[in-house]
Amino acid sequence: MSLRTLLELCLLLGPGALCLVPVWRLPKPHVIDVEALSAKRTLLVSWLANRTSLLGATCELQIGRTENRTIVFSANITVCSLGKKVWTWTSDLPLECVDHSVRMRYLYNQTVPSPWSNWKNNSGAQPADKTKMFPFQQVLREGDRAMFCCVPPRGVPITGMTLNDRKYPLIHVTAAVRAISVENLTWDPGRRRDPYDRNEQTHTLHVHIPGDRDPCALQWVKVPAGTNMLSLPAGNFKAGCRFTFIIYGCTESGHRLLEIQTGYTQELQSVEAPNLGTFTSDSSSVTLEWHYNEDDEAHPAFITGYLVTVQEVQQNTLNLLNVSVSDPRRKSVTVDGLQPNRDYVLSVSALTRQGPGLATSITIRTRPSYSAHLVKILTPVLLLLFCALLLWPRRNVVKTRLVGIFAYPAGMNVRAPDLDSVLQEMVKRLQSEEVEECRECHIEILDTGALLEATSEADALTRLAPGSSRPEEPPPTQVPIQVDYCPQSAPLPLQAPPASH
Repeated sequence: MSLRTLLELCLLLGPGALCLVPVWRLPKPHVIDVEALSAKRTLLVSWLANRTSLLGATCELQIGRTENRTIVFSANITVCSLGKKVWTWTSDLPLECVDHSVRMRYLYNQTVPSPWSNWKNNSGAQPADKTKMFPFQQVLREGDRAMFCCVPPRGVPITGMTLNDRKYPLIHVTAAVRAISVENLTWDPGRRRDPYDRNEQTHTLHVHIPGDRDPCALQWVKVPAGTNMLSLPAGNFKAGCRFTFIIYGCTESGHRLLEIQTGYTQELQSVEAPNLGTFTSDSSSVTLEWHYNEDDEAHPAFITGYLVTVQEVQQNTLNLLNVSVSDPRRKSVTVDGLQPNRDYVLSVSALTRQGPGLATSITIRTRPSYSAHLVKILTPVLLLLFCALLLWPRRNVVKTRLVGIFAYPAGMNVRAPDLDSVLQEMVKRLQSEEVEECRECHIEILDTGALLEATSEADALTRLAPGSSRPEEPPPTQVPIQVDYCPQSAPLPLQAPPASH
C-alpha cells in the first residue's frame, strides 16, 4: 500500500480516525576520519555517501569545541554525487589549544532529519610538566589576524599574556587554557628590518605563569641569498640555556622549512629528578617505572639516559648495583639478582654528558621465597618416601626386627595404665630424695689385727658353748670402719666381748 493510498483512506474515515502513517528517514551517517592540519589550523572531515537516496539530500555538519562539545560552527552541504566526501574547515584558534569534535546528519526536504552520527574527535595538546604555546614554529604574515593560546599542565594557572610589550585581555577557552586575539600583526619596533622584506617580522610573546621563569625571546634574522654562515654575538647565549635555530627558505611563493638546529654553548649537570611511578617485585627482582620529559627545553643539558642505583638497606657498601639506561625514552628497568625478603633503596637520576643529575629514591621490599621453604619441607618427606619404596619389598623382615626391638619381653604382662603409674611414682620418689652435702668425711682404716684375733677367740668360745648357733660370717669385703674418728694420743685396745655361758 502506497503512502498516497494511506492518506486517502485517512481522509475518508474522518477526523476522528487514528491513522499510523510510516515516515521514511534517511540512514544514520558515519564520519570516516577527521584529519588535522595544524600549520593551517584546518580540519579535513571525510565521510562516505553510498546510497542513491542521498543524492540531492542536505548534509548538516557541526563542529564542537572543548570536552563539553560547545557548537562553534555549523554548515549545510548538498550531496551532488556518490562516493567519499571531504569537507574542509578552518579554525580561528590553533587546533592544539583544545579538543575539536565533528558530527553530521542528513536532511530530507529540509524537514525530516536522519539520526546524528557519532562524534569524531581530534584531541588537542596535553602537556605533562611544562606550559606550551601555540602556534609554535610557524611564520606569520604582517597584518594578519592571529590567535595565540597557552596550554598549561594540570593545576597550573595562566594569569597574563603579553605580545610585543603589550598586554592583551585573556580569552577563557577552557577552565585552564587561555588565549589572546591579535587583529593586526606588526613588526617589532625594537628590531631592524630588511628594506626588501615585506612579509616576515619578529614577535616576542611572554606568558606569565606564577612561579615560572620567563621564556627565551624569539628573534628573526634575515640572511641574504647565497649565505651559508651566520655570526651571532656570544652575549646572546649563556650556559645551560638551549638555543634553537629554525632555518627557512624564503621565496616569492612562500616559505619552506629547511632545517632545525638545537644545542647548548655549555651543558650543565643539575637536571631535575624524575618522578617515580609504579613498581612490581618478586623474591629476586624489582621492576620500577618513572616519568620524565626528556624533550623539555628548560633542561640545562640534553638527556642521554638514566642511572638506577640499587642499595640494600642493611648493607654498609655505598653502591650495591648500578644499572644504566641508554635510551632516554625508555622509562622502566628490571633489576635481577636480589635477595628475598630484603629492603632495597632504588634511586633514579637523569643522565647528561656531564653526569647524573638530581636523584629521587624509593624503598622496595622483595617478596619472601616460598620455593626455598618448600624445598626444605619436601626434601625430608621425599627422602622418607624414597626409603619406604626401597624397603617395601623387605617390609616383613623390617617389621619383625622392629617388633623385636620395641616390643615387651615374652611373658611380661604390663598394662599401659600400670606402667604409667609406676613411672610417675618413681619420678616422685626421685624428686623427693635430696642430696645432702657432706660436711666432714674423715675416713681412717684402723689396725684390725688385734680386733680379728679377739674376734676369733670369742667365736671359738661361742662355738664351744652348748646350744649356741653359729653366727653368720661377715662378707670378706666388710672391713670395720670407724666414721668421724679422731685419733687419740693413747688408743685403747679393743677387748673381745665376754663369752656367754
